[in-house]
Amino acid sequence: MIARIPQAAPERARIAAALAELVSALPEPLQPLVHGVAGLEAELDLVARDAEGGAVVVRVAGDGEDLEALADLAAQCAWLAPRIADWCRMAPGLGLVPERGVRGLLVAPRFDPRTRLAAATLPGMTLARVLALEWEGTSALALEAVPLERPLGGPPAVRPRPEPEEPASEPAQVAEPGLPPFRTGLRDEDLASPRRAAPPRGAPPPYPPAHHGAPASHHGAAPAAPRGPERPGRGRFSAQGDNF
Repeated sequence: MIARIPQAAPERARIAAALAELVSALPEPLQPLVHGVAGLEAELDLVARDAEGGAVVVRVAGDGEDLEALADLAAQCAWLAPRIADWCRMAPGLGLVPERGVRGLLVAPRFDPRTRLAAATLPGMTLARVLALEWEGTSALALEAVPLERPLGGPPAVRPRPEPEEPASEPAQVAEPGLPPFRTGLRDEDLASPRRAAPPRGAPPPYPPAHHGAPASHHGAAPAAPRGPERPGRGRFSAQGDNF
C-alpha cells in the first residue's frame, strides 16, 4: 500500500537527483535530454522533450523558493527559445521540433498563491508538486500536477488610446456632368497674402516718395512751364492789351 508521509518538505538536492525519473512518470511523461546545461546566467536543471517534440525546461525550487524560481524559469524559457534550432542542427538526435517552442515546468514541495496566480498568466507554464510517498517500508518521491485557474475576466484589458479628432471636412464639390472637378492644388495658407516685413529702424524707404506736381529746382522754386510755339502773324499782348 502506498501512503503519503506527513514529513518535512524534501530538500532541493534530493528532488534534483530524482528529477529525470520524476518527469518520466508523469501522466504525460517527458523524455529527459540534458542535465545541468548552461543557461542564462545559471544552469538549467533539466531540459526534456514532450510527446510532440517541444522542449520543456524543468526547474527545481526548494521550499519557499517557488516565487523567485518562477521568474528565473520564465527567463530561461525565453532565452532558450531562439536557440532550439541551433540545438537541432548540432544534435539532431535530441528529436526536438523548433516549431513546437519551449515551455516550462516548475517543481517544488509547495507553491505560494502568488506563484500559482503568476504561472496562470504565463503561456506554456506548468507546476508540479513534489510528494513524499511510502511504499513497502521505503520512501519515494512523486510529482502531482497543480491545476492552474485563470483569473476571472482574464488579464486586465488595455484601454486603447483615443484617436485624435479630425477637423470637419468641407462638402465635396459636385462637378457638372461631362466636366472634371476643378482643383487648384493650393492650400489655405497658400491663398493668404504674405505680410510685408517692416524695414529696420533708420533704413531708407524701399521706394522714393511720390511727387505731386513738378519737381522743385535747385533753389526750391518750381521751374516755369515751357511755352508753346508762337503762331505766325500774331503778336503778343502787353499788360495794357496793346498789340506790338
